[in-house]
Amino acid sequence: MASEAHHVLICCVHRGAFRVGGINVMVGEKMAVTYMDQSWTAKAACAGVDPDSLFVRGSAQRQARQVCLSCEVRVECLADALNSHASFGVWGGLTERERRVLARRCPNEKHWFERLSTSDEAFAVDIRSGKVPRLSLR
Repeated sequence: MASEAHHVLICCVHRGAFRVGGINVMVGEKMAVTYMDQSWTAKAACAGVDPDSLFVRGSAQRQARQVCLSCEVRVECLADALNSHASFGVWGGLTERERRVLARRCPNEKHWFERLSTSDEAFAVDIRSGKVPRLSLR
């Protein structure tokens, strides 16, 4: 039997990201809801890692990102975080602060996977090559 893509409901609020299978839970301020294929998560390098090690603060985030740098689904992970406005943790090798900088740089972007996968912009090339992009944090 062919494997079918699994779709989940992603609910994102300004103070965190919540994944809820098919149930729309209203929590907090503004909420963005999107359906997307999440089957890539099974291939993630962090799939067997303690989640608490990825949802850390400060300089510990730079250490946590080491798991991401060689991950085969890094682009999907980062695109998911940017599309859902994930506020906490390391996603796709970028810290909370780095994702905010990237989102501010491209405020109207709605299709992060396409941009990260095909763009010739330096940050996208770095992400695809397993590097930490040089983003000005100002």
